Amino acid sequence: SKNFEITKALVTATAGSGSATYDGATKSPSACVVSGAYTGDLSCANNPASVGPGAGTTTIYPVVSGTGQSNFQITKVNGSYTINPASSTTTVAVANATYDGNPHGGTANVTGAGGLNQSLTVTYSGRNGTVYAASTTAPTNVGDYTASASFGGDANHDGSNDSKDYSITKALVTATAGSGSATYDGASKSPSACVVSGTYTGDLTCANNPASVGPGAGTTTIYPVVSGAGQSNFQITKVNGSYTINKATQTILFGALANTLFGDPDFPVSATASSGLAVSFSSQTTAKCTISGSTGHIVAAGTCTIRASQAGDANYYAAPNVDQSLTIGAWNLTGFYQPVDMTTTATIVYNTVKGGSTVPFKFNVYAGSIEQASTSAVKSIQSQQFVCSAGYDADIPSTELSATGGTVLRYDTTGRQFIYNWQTAKHAGDCFRVTMTAQDGSTLFAYFKTK
Repeated sequence: SKNFEITKALVTATAGSGSATYDGATKSPSACVVSGAYTGDLSCANNPASVGPGAGTTTIYPVVSGTGQSNFQITKVNGSYTINPASSTTTVAVANATYDGNPHGGTANVTGAGGLNQSLTVTYSGRNGTVYAASTTAPTNVGDYTASASFGGDANHDGSNDSKDYSITKALVTATAGSGSATYDGASKSPSACVVSGTYTGDLTCANNPASVGPGAGTTTIYPVVSGAGQSNFQITKVNGSYTINKATQTILFGALANTLFGDPDFPVSATASSGLAVSFSSQTTAKCTISGSTGHIVAAGTCTIRASQAGDANYYAAPNVDQSLTIGAWNLTGFYQPVDMTTTATIVYNTVKGGSTVPFKFNVYAGSIEQASTSAVKSIQSQQFVCSAGYDADIPSTELSATGGTVLRYDTTGRQFIYNWQTAKHAGDCFRVTMTAQDGSTLFAYFKTK
């Protein structure tokens, strides 16, 4: 007889394995496998049959089933299933802003597989020269900043971070100085109020410089002076104002002037301007009167017109001129008396005289009712010679008369009259007009024809 032995069949039960990235779902390892030369009806299953859903590594054990396991030498090989952490995405959202006195920051959140979605804390810091130490408080003032956030990871997700640069720009404001206008009245003037305008002005205010103008006429530039906290957070446009004090108008009060007579003494004139400025005077008829300062002087009889003027100054326009006229009464002349015949109409009356004879001119001169007895009252006694047939022409030159025998003009106190003896020309057939002119310009004239 022979002894023999039937040994156990060698089989291996290998549990499933595998790996995946976390996505919030459970995972199934690969199938458990029984292997060997003869495995009969043996089979195996993974324990656990599924893993997760959380990240991590799980040992998978093979669980063998089937009949006659005692006939097998079963080697069990554990498997392993790893769920790796998923990546995460951190996103910072922030926008540029304009200074408005409020903090300006952003938000951050992290997302990832398995429904990861949560807010993160944002940290702010200055950049490009802006001094702002890292802080979770959003900045308020103008500057360049970086907003940062980070996620440290969790059991199922790797960490991540993000940062965004942004700026808070200056608020645009305009400081407009006051303006205005007025007419000079001797008082200083205040421009309209200085105004700060813009979408956000904070506590900024402005004042006019100068605060008042004048009192003299002219145009003054008004500058805005801005005050308030945090001016570095504003871009301030300054608009100058302008205040004009216009010149005032003025009028002259110049009363009527009293009539006078030629030969009267100088006379005063006076006028006032509403401005209080000095009034000057000028003669508009210098052949009749002149004026020096405020004193009028009579030159000849007739109408004397005096103009009052005020040229104005820095605060007043020139006043409208005012003219006043007075009548300078002419002297009253009587004569020539006989033997001279006077021409009193348009028809010339000739006095026929013998050539070389003496013609006495007798006449009187009165200033008003006062008889003049001085020969200085007579300005001239002249003649104009003309061709008789051609008639008299006023443009014929005049010449002084020649007195008879060295006599001169005299006032006869007995006869109370002026007498002038004219030595006529000796040539016959000549015609003359003889004119006596008094100092006031008044005249007596007569016509003569020699024979």
